[in-house]
Amino acid sequence: MALKRMEGPHVLVVHTSSSNAKLITGIVERQYPEKPVAEYTDHADAENHLNEKAHRGMVELVITNAGTVRTPSGIEFIKRIRQRGKEIPIVVTSGNPNQAELAMQSGANEFVSDEGSFVKNLQAALKKHLG
Repeated sequence: MALKRMEGPHVLVVHTSSSNAKLITGIVERQYPEKPVAEYTDHADAENHLNEKAHRGMVELVITNAGTVRTPSGIEFIKRIRQRGKEIPIVVTSGNPNQAELAMQSGANEFVSDEGSFVKNLQAALKKHLG
């Protein structure tokens, strides 16, 4: 997949399900219509986006799923971000509440369960990290 070129600060959404990626992107765009969103369904492509010279320091928030089906997984993606010393806030979403502890140990700032009040909880996480 080609990298998405973004101008200025933006949010990075990564979810291995394209429908969930679009749902999350829609939530971000409704709450922050002025905030551009780069959306990926592959963690490797998203990692390349973060490492692209033009995007360094421009990603204000990463929202990713734990994504254990593909390689790299969402958990591996988080670990790689932290290993490179990036201090970007990371919100992890998952339908598996057992992923919460692993996500936080890997360097996530917040875990939002796909179950229950997902939209409300994601909106709260956005407000916390984007203002």
